[in-house]
Amino acid sequence: MALVMCVTIFIAVGLAQGFFRNSLSLLSWRNILFFTAMSSRQKQLLASMQAEELVEAALRSAGWKHVFLRRRVPVQRLGHNREIDVVAVGPVVLVVEVKHWRGQVWSNGSRWFQRPDNSKRALEFEDIQEDNLEKAAALRRFIENDRRIPLSDHQMTGNHRSPTEEGGITQDKSRGQGTWYTDRRVHKQCGEFFLPVVVFTNPAVVLDPNSVKRKERVFNLASFQLFAEQLMHEMRGPLMRGGRPWGRLAQMLRSILFGSVQQPLAISIHVEKRVAAAVETMRTWDMIYLHSGRLIHGDVTELHLPSIKIWIERKHIVDLEIWWFDGFFGLLRSLWEGSGGMVRVRLDAAQRLLMGRDEIFIPIAPRNLKHMAANDRLVVKTAGSRVMVTVALADVCRLRFSHHMEDSHS
Repeated sequence: MALVMCVTIFIAVGLAQGFFRNSLSLLSWRNILFFTAMSSRQKQLLASMQAEELVEAALRSAGWKHVFLRRRVPVQRLGHNREIDVVAVGPVVLVVEVKHWRGQVWSNGSRWFQRPDNSKRALEFEDIQEDNLEKAAALRRFIENDRRIPLSDHQMTGNHRSPTEEGGITQDKSRGQGTWYTDRRVHKQCGEFFLPVVVFTNPAVVLDPNSVKRKERVFNLASFQLFAEQLMHEMRGPLMRGGRPWGRLAQMLRSILFGSVQQPLAISIHVEKRVAAAVETMRTWDMIYLHSGRLIHGDVTELHLPSIKIWIERKHIVDLEIWWFDGFFGLLRSLWEGSGGMVRVRLDAAQRLLMGRDEIFIPIAPRNLKHMAANDRLVVKTAGSRVMVTVALADVCRLRFSHHMEDSHS
């Protein structure tokens, strides 16, 4: 009882003297943003991103350990990057195109059509499968050419073959024809280990049984999870699912006693780990979730911290994290420290030498509604456009930076 009385007196005195102004200001601003409604376009973007996370969950339930979202792979033929919604690395590499369409979906040759429930007009799209096939081929070229990871399947369409071997990388320049890396005619060939897949995640979608459902490797979410489970079971076996240590031991013993048990056309466990490590450090979008639920994704270009008079370019930031003080004990901590949360900035080697420290920890300052330049803030180039958006750190609920800088700064 005495403790409660002391806390009450402490809070009352603090409120009277204005000690808790910053903490209460941040708490109020978070609540205001929480009840701010999103536009329909913002809701659609958030739903499409959540659909990719549903596919990730389905793959992990099916026994796939290495699943990555929104990887951007360079396509030399086009001269820019293309985004792959989901990449799953296992006995094969699944390159998944996720569509959160609703309404009727059908195809006529290479053209795809969608008619939403609330529309009488059908929308026309280019061939989704061909586009995803090109992404899969670009991903394979990235793995073999840029990351120097040899893959053992050489059954290419036509007379072209991968210039990589299990024992090393060789390049045949004497034949006069293009290799896997240089010949633009092979930009849609991805070999046996890379499978392009299309998944429709919306329960309200109706796939035409006479056209779309007859296409190879086109699924809804439930059938895709079943496909992924069967693929893992057939290529790795039930003992390997989930990566159980005793399953690996059993496979090793069978390999010693009866010879190699590796399934045909399957990536070895060792190569799987190397490919997964390469995909993990591929460039992706910086994801910024606001307190309102709105998602901003793109490339962060700058971090401005006027509260400590520092400006840092994105290329010098390895990672950035935001922690909010939530719950009862979080409220007490925010009242005690005079802030609603903390920001942690991990610096690269050059910036560490310049500033003499590895990381920066700063309290989140209250939102300045009149002057954006007075706020600690991020500058973001939004995905798919050249529009620059400024986001105050006080507006950010959580964020996820691309980890492509980890490889160069490790």
